[in-house]
Amino acid sequence: SAEQHIKKTMEERKSFLPHVLMLPWLALGHVIAQIELAKRLADRGLRVHLCSTPSILSCVKQRLQQEGYSAIETIDFRLPPTPGLPSHHESTSSLPPHLMLHLKKAFHSCRPALTDVLTTLKPDFIVHDAFPPWIPALAAELHIRSIQFITFNATAVSFYYSFFAKGTSTPSDSPLRAIKLQDYESRCIDRFLRKEKADMDAMGASPRSVETSEGILIFKTTRSLEGKFLDYVQELTGKEAMPVGILAPQHHQDQYFSHLPSEESAFVRWLESRKRASVVFVSFGSEYFMSGEEITEIALGLEMSEQSFIWVIRLAREEGEEEEAASKMERVVPSGFLERVKDKGMVVNGWAPQLAILSHPSTGGFLTHCGWGSLCEGMGCGVPFIALPLSIDQPINARLVVGELGLGVEVERGSNGEFRREKVAEAVRRVMVGEEGEELRKKAKDMAKRIKGEDHGGHVDELLRVMERM
Repeated sequence: SAEQHIKKTMEERKSFLPHVLMLPWLALGHVIAQIELAKRLADRGLRVHLCSTPSILSCVKQRLQQEGYSAIETIDFRLPPTPGLPSHHESTSSLPPHLMLHLKKAFHSCRPALTDVLTTLKPDFIVHDAFPPWIPALAAELHIRSIQFITFNATAVSFYYSFFAKGTSTPSDSPLRAIKLQDYESRCIDRFLRKEKADMDAMGASPRSVETSEGILIFKTTRSLEGKFLDYVQELTGKEAMPVGILAPQHHQDQYFSHLPSEESAFVRWLESRKRASVVFVSFGSEYFMSGEEITEIALGLEMSEQSFIWVIRLAREEGEEEEAASKMERVVPSGFLERVKDKGMVVNGWAPQLAILSHPSTGGFLTHCGWGSLCEGMGCGVPFIALPLSIDQPINARLVVGELGLGVEVERGSNGEFRREKVAEAVRRVMVGEEGEELRKKAKDMAKRIKGEDHGGHVDELLRVMERM
């Protein structure tokens, strides 16, 4: 069992129990990934601190205690006042897109505060994100070993790195040739990468933080998912590229459902009233605001599919806004939609317990933007995907998971990336109805078993061996 494996590893490593500080970027997906790695390190007897802003830590502290991980200590730092950034924005949650650069500038200016944290705690290692890029240099000054934890997958990182280092994202001799992008996606990624470079240049920061990192990069992935892409990252960067597993939250399913907080158990009760594999979960991540037209096409596509669904819509919240969430929801979806689907669908604003929904037997498909964190949770739960990538790394992720791994279908798009309700309905029905859907669910369940084996220890134990060597 996983517990026996961990106990054996701890006995073998009693002499090597370093103190590790985890420092994620200020986005929920990055924080969750680092927490899951922190849990696995704490399980093996290491002392672990999680370092972030007060608002992020207030969200995670209670959850850590509920899950029996009060041994993971927390320490906060405050973002300095930054022109253009309201003081209540300490993370990307509910952050309007035009303020993202201001948040990065604020984090980039935290060197004094983080120097204080590191000199106070004196950890042996810091596990850090790609941003801010000066962390490895600061750690070296303070004689702390640093490990860069990349929460994107190796496929996207090799794509980006190749773009910055070689001026082309798909050299003819690379495994990236298998990741076929549409012209509009290439243009979108090209714009994103050029803007990212300009933003970094404006802050005096290198976009290739992998070059300043110490000799090890760890990835939220497994060898069975991305072996050839991990090897390619290593070839491109000259750094050791190691998987640490998809880091799916660990729980015993029956016990998990019976101990959910009340706001989460309402979703589970709704799912209990549905047939096995009959519900589509629809979510486009915690950082993307859909346009009115996109919301309309998704809504009418779900209605046309005639499938049961839970749809999480993220609505932008303006400062001082007092409009009730329910009335705002009525305003953003097509007229009469909520009334028409009330017996089939559950439409919620902003948040739903994604893992509880995905791991429930009634959930049979996941309509997703293909953020890597969401894909990892879906793969861990053995749920096939209806892919609708929207920005940044998501088209690359969609081609990896749907094209290379065969774990779902993709919504057909127009030449400029536009999608129509008919194509949304068609993709949903392919996954939810008939033999193709059953075959995809079988394939997804098989993949979940494979990656669970890798997630239960092998990769993290290998990381500990590398840390000991460092």
